[in-house]
Amino acid sequence: MLMPLNGRVAVVDDKSDEAVPLIQVLSKNKISAAYFSGEVDTLPESPLDNIRIIFMDLKLGSAATEPKTVVSQVLAVIKKLISDRNGPYALILWSKHDSHYKTDLETAFCSPDLQSIKPIVFLTMDKAEYIDRDEEDNVVIDDDALDKITNKLTDAAKKFNAFELFLIWENIVHSSAGEIVTDFSSFYPLDEEWNSKIAAILFQLAQAEIGKHVRDVDFKDHVVAAFNIFNQTFMDLLEYNIMASDYNDVKMSLQGIVEEGIKAKINTKLYLSQSQLELDCPGTLYIDSNKSRFSTFSQLVYDCLDMKQLHEVLAKKLNVNCTDLYEDGKLKRAYKKPCSEYFHMIETNSESVFLEVTPSCDFAQKKWTMNRILPGFKINSEYKDLIKKADYIYKTPIFEIDNKTHVFILDLRYMTSMSKVNFNNLTQTNDVQKNYRIRHSLLTDIQSHLARHINRPGIQSL
Repeated sequence: MLMPLNGRVAVVDDKSDEAVPLIQVLSKNKISAAYFSGEVDTLPESPLDNIRIIFMDLKLGSAATEPKTVVSQVLAVIKKLISDRNGPYALILWSKHDSHYKTDLETAFCSPDLQSIKPIVFLTMDKAEYIDRDEEDNVVIDDDALDKITNKLTDAAKKFNAFELFLIWENIVHSSAGEIVTDFSSFYPLDEEWNSKIAAILFQLAQAEIGKHVRDVDFKDHVVAAFNIFNQTFMDLLEYNIMASDYNDVKMSLQGIVEEGIKAKINTKLYLSQSQLELDCPGTLYIDSNKSRFSTFSQLVYDCLDMKQLHEVLAKKLNVNCTDLYEDGKLKRAYKKPCSEYFHMIETNSESVFLEVTPSCDFAQKKWTMNRILPGFKINSEYKDLIKKADYIYKTPIFEIDNKTHVFILDLRYMTSMSKVNFNNLTQTNDVQKNYRIRHSLLTDIQSHLARHINRPGIQSL
């Protein structure tokens, strides 16, 4: 199993002379580690994210032998060391006393309030198998200690090969980012002028992103623009390194079924940001309490619904055959009211939204004079199959929002525009909330559909 490359290993041991040899072996193999004695004042001021392996001594400066006390001390350190959002990690009991406390510690991690920091891989390693003391009582570690540790970790993690895949991906990201920094920082020799010359390169990158208004923005805008250029090269390099990597040592197959609720969570991570924004920008999705700002909301919803599908669902709810709803191809009078009520329920439970679809390059270079706006609505995902399949309707993937699943429906025919002044005034009102931001890949897909809809030529034939 691979070890993390970028400082995501922690060693906790009250005896530094026993911890240093382990850290030296890790360092010799290009694996950096953070050391903590276990004392409260040496632990991070705020818990760390993304720790993947913890080497944990069990006796942390205490003579206590009672299992409850020892386990309590270890858990107190782990709570201070990693955050609830740390993600999967391996806990290695690096101790001479593991056999006495491992079971008690595993039991403690079953507590509901510890699930967020529970290790995915849990194993013990007796220090005596890896380190010894020489004639002068100095701690020495076996030359093949890391191989032994890695092999044991690999065996313990066989049931969790997906954890290894995440480690591989994080290592590739780390290496790819390092390549970008090395490439861009080495255009000039490391002399007294290096800093100013690299600053000039970063400015030119910012200018390529921002355009002629580059001198009108502040330092942060320059940095963001330059980093955006880095990102383009980084993504290409990352994709290449992922393709070029070897995964033969990972013994698993990728298959199985994922529940709809988990799919919604994944889609949300991939395509939707729910962080509060200070800045209006392309991809911002606004919730508008004024449902009829750009069109009659009921008409917008009605135009996007497939009424035949709606009637079929209604027939099931009324426990009748769908054909019984019609007479001479029209909805029978007796069913008009329940159909209207069902439509009204869908409309009432939907929220009016509009999406900022101004091209990102225009926004970055301050070239736009009108904000392009695409109206639509947010609807519960249980109604997603009632939406028409039409080239002028864009239906997003299912998202999880406020513990419920929703989709956003955008009608390309309703696209409109608004002057920057009016748009800024609108988005500052209490009627409008900017709760979401569509991520770049999904925004690009929406803009592509919009461009095709606008540019469809059509033909005339006899």
